[in-house]
Amino acid sequence: IIKVKNSLRSLNNLATVTRNFSSSYIIGITGSVGKTTLKNLISFSLRNYGKSYHSPHSYNNKFGVPVSLANLRSNTNYGVFEIGMSKKGEINKLSKIVEPEIGIITNISEAHIENFKNLKDVAKAKSEIIDNILKDGHIILNKDGKFFKLLSNKAKKKGINVISFSSQKKANVSLKSIKNFRNYFELKIIVENEVYNFKTSYATRNFIENFLACITTLYVLNLDLNLLKEKFVKFTLPSGRGDI
Repeated sequence: IIKVKNSLRSLNNLATVTRNFSSSYIIGITGSVGKTTLKNLISFSLRNYGKSYHSPHSYNNKFGVPVSLANLRSNTNYGVFEIGMSKKGEINKLSKIVEPEIGIITNISEAHIENFKNLKDVAKAKSEIIDNILKDGHIILNKDGKFFKLLSNKAKKKGINVISFSSQKKANVSLKSIKNFRNYFELKIIVENEVYNFKTSYATRNFIENFLACITTLYVLNLDLNLLKEKFVKFTLPSGRGDI
């Protein structure tokens, strides 16, 4: 036990020191929905390439983010963290601690709209993660989203590489087709003109968006996607996600 004057400030300091001394590749995820599933999905994938760690449960607020980061071990290759918010400025504070090399904005919707004038203001608050992506880093954006242009323009002005995914349009990573078999779905994904077929247990709209964001992350990391063709059928959604 360490006695301190201000426990939250000390927790943030501990997380900052942990991040500064870490050699792990750090991925930060924000968005209105899908953060926890995507975080688990990316971490699940990265275990095939090295030692991965992700924030437990939905630890994405001012307590959860520093607790998660402070538990990052020195021998970890990849750290995946979700960053949440309920009002303006929160993502800026939290992503400043995380300092991701890759940032992901899953989507923009009405979550916490009561604290904002409109949906555009929600998008601007989510875009705060872009301010804290490390130099020469990447932001992964949903090209089907209403605010794709707003977010990508901000990233380009900051010198951050924009990588897109889409289930409807041409993007760096896009969905070509879905086939339904008895025990699984087969998703045909185009990654920069190369075609890959992945087996999954889910094919809901939200899962597809998360899946495309996950594949985009692996593409940015320049990892061999062929390793994962059969693996995703073993992935299970976090408790409470997708339940009817």
